[in-house]
Amino acid sequence: MPDGEDAQLYHETLGSPDYPILSDQAQTMLAAVPYDGSRLPGKCVLSPDMELLHCAEGYGVGELLTTILEHAVAR
Repeated sequence: MPDGEDAQLYHETLGSPDYPILSDQAQTMLAAVPYDGSRLPGKCVLSPDMELLHCAEGYGVGELLTTILEHAVAR
């Protein structure tokens, strides 16, 4: 299970974005979202109202999630 150091390294790999990168070692968030944790990294997008918009897994989904995030911010 990824720890805080893994989350920090991933955050740096992304170029230190202005959104949080979390390490869910107790799987508290994982249990509450449709992402099953089978592929890392797991990514979920929340709206400004903190509603879950979308979860995805693995690499290569950044462009899709950016589009979803921009839509949520524009609301």
